[in-house]
Amino acid sequence: MGSREEIIVSLAAAISLGTLITAAARTFRLPAAFLLLAAGVALGPEGLNLIRLASLQAFLPALVSIAVAIILFEGGLTLDLEGFKADMVVIRRLVTLGVLVTWFGAAACIRLVLDVELPFALLAGSLVIVTSPTVIIPLLRRARLQPRLHRILHWEAVLTNPIGVLCAILCFDWVIRHAAGQALFTFFLRVLTGTALGFAGGALMYALAARRLVPEQLRNVFWLATAVLVFGATEYLYPEAGLLAATVAGLFLAWKQPGDLHEIKKFKSEITELLIGTLFLLLAGRLNLERVADFGLPGLAAVALAIVVVRPVNVLLCGWKTGLTWRERVFLSWIAPRGVVAASMASLFALQAEQLGYIAQARVFELFTYSVIIATVTLQGISASPAAQLLGLRRPDPTGWLIVGGHRFGCDLARLLAGEFQVPTAIIDTNQRHVREARDQGLEALHADALESDLAELYDRVPAIGNLLALTDNAELNELLCQHWAELLGPSHVFRWSPQPGGSASPRHYAGAVFGTDLPYPSVIAGELDAGDSQLLVVPAAEAAGLSDALPLFRRRGRELLVATPENGGARQRPDEKLAVLLRASGLLSQSLENGDVLDVHADSLEDLCGVLAAAAARRCPGISEQELAGDLRQKNHALLPYLGGGVALPHIYDAAARRRVCIAARLARGLVLPDAAEPIRLVFFVISPPDDPKGHLATLAAISRFCVQERHRRALLEAAGAPAMKAYLRAHCER
Repeated sequence: MGSREEIIVSLAAAISLGTLITAAARTFRLPAAFLLLAAGVALGPEGLNLIRLASLQAFLPALVSIAVAIILFEGGLTLDLEGFKADMVVIRRLVTLGVLVTWFGAAACIRLVLDVELPFALLAGSLVIVTSPTVIIPLLRRARLQPRLHRILHWEAVLTNPIGVLCAILCFDWVIRHAAGQALFTFFLRVLTGTALGFAGGALMYALAARRLVPEQLRNVFWLATAVLVFGATEYLYPEAGLLAATVAGLFLAWKQPGDLHEIKKFKSEITELLIGTLFLLLAGRLNLERVADFGLPGLAAVALAIVVVRPVNVLLCGWKTGLTWRERVFLSWIAPRGVVAASMASLFALQAEQLGYIAQARVFELFTYSVIIATVTLQGISASPAAQLLGLRRPDPTGWLIVGGHRFGCDLARLLAGEFQVPTAIIDTNQRHVREARDQGLEALHADALESDLAELYDRVPAIGNLLALTDNAELNELLCQHWAELLGPSHVFRWSPQPGGSASPRHYAGAVFGTDLPYPSVIAGELDAGDSQLLVVPAAEAAGLSDALPLFRRRGRELLVATPENGGARQRPDEKLAVLLRASGLLSQSLENGDVLDVHADSLEDLCGVLAAAAARRCPGISEQELAGDLRQKNHALLPYLGGGVALPHIYDAAARRRVCIAARLARGLVLPDAAEPIRLVFFVISPPDDPKGHLATLAAISRFCVQERHRRALLEAAGAPAMKAYLRAHCER
């Protein structure tokens, strides 16, 4: 075992550089596994000797085992059970018959070409059973593969990992440990123990999640710790069964779908990326370049046969009478990359075999496994997209829209795009009622968090989506959403609402283009649509010029759908274009203020203020009794006014004599001190509505709250030169 300094330097280099290389591979769309393997050799004893494996040898097997358990747990979490039902026959064959074909086929190649003894050939063959979900998922995402093939390859990769590991352990016990008599018996015991404890661990985690027994701040760390506990407890009860238990626990959670599953998956995927980079750098350092050269042409021939003969035979047998087309079978025959689990098992077995004196044999099966990994990752990673394109297996270029916000504006816009422009659309919202109402209208709607959810999972559920429109009232959240989705969809395919054309003062990189020009808050538009004060229309370009109040949203030019943004708002329109516009009357708050008044008020008490407000409302609403309104207002607000914060109060009332909604905005010359207000009241918005207008009343209160929560608006009103200046500012900004 090495010194403390050597251990720290080796681990620090593996963790940090592994993550940096993974990030660079993602940025430049390169095969991460190949870069990590190359870096591992360069940084290991064969290169810079920055990662010194000899210093880690005492605890490297345990470290690798725990890391692989976490990777397999995360793999189980990401599986789509509906997808398994759709392609159950193919998947079931690939993880049963396919495992045997790969195992014995690879062993035959090694036996015949390399003249390795049959037991060791079987051991080497068992190490390449597993395909790698961490390599396949990014590969398929880049290839934009059809959903069916995506599901089949994903399920095969996740399920063959624990199965392949158990088969490899069976072979190792038989060949290296000479426990042939007990090997098969212990194999079945491992399967039973791992499955039972995996279900038990998954059920425990689900129960804790369902009952919200874990503090939110510790939730993600707790799930990680619990997954490690499931693995460790299983290993303690029956060694080598923990990896299966971790996978089964992940599968159980994917089946039961606890409420915070998307957050668990997001955290686990980040940890998995860290672990994969670290493991590849640690394990690749074991490769000796002289041994690789000695592997020679016979070794490469054995690898080639495993890739171009064994895999096609596997797919031919497993795809028999399953409805797979010949194009799908060709693609499945080519794509089967191996990854970190295969490398981990090969290195662990090689370490133990060398300690028992099987040095030459250990070198052969370790080199064969790593050669298969390098060949499949490199060749298949580069060729997957062209092969899918050539075979016609790519998804069509997505033209659809994912709209974040299930309010009335988002739903009406989705219906317009789908109906008038024939563009696929989907709504995503965390509000279950919004999602239910959208589905009732025949729209595709997802109940999920567009910022926190697994993007790839959402993308697979709605494969036609190629654009994002963030329509929340929170401009900063919209920027984050666009930045989040730009990596998947591209920065030119993400759009957002913003309260001003430029967005925030310093918009983030890939923050998305601003949608529309001078649009008010989406919830304000939703309220106007609900009240019938605004409407969405599709009109020919020639007619749009005559609609002075129309705000352009989309332009349809032939088959091309263009988004209206502040940058292209003044672009010349063609006569054959159609425009989707928002035809907007004055907003609810604007209407209420026009019906009401803006005042500078002198009031020394709450009673005086109620009298002034009632008098102003009575002047603007004939038929209202000033005395009765003042009495009602004093009675309702006898001790305090509804306080928004920042020195703003929002009294409001229904009155049967009111014929329309009225808002009286008042600035108090001297702050009015109330018992429960944190600071003196300086601004008051008094809303009075007829009893049959609850939606308009509440929407107006919401609009006032959104307006007043911004300090710049409050400050502008307090510093205005007089009531006319206040009124001008409110007209210009109250619905923005």
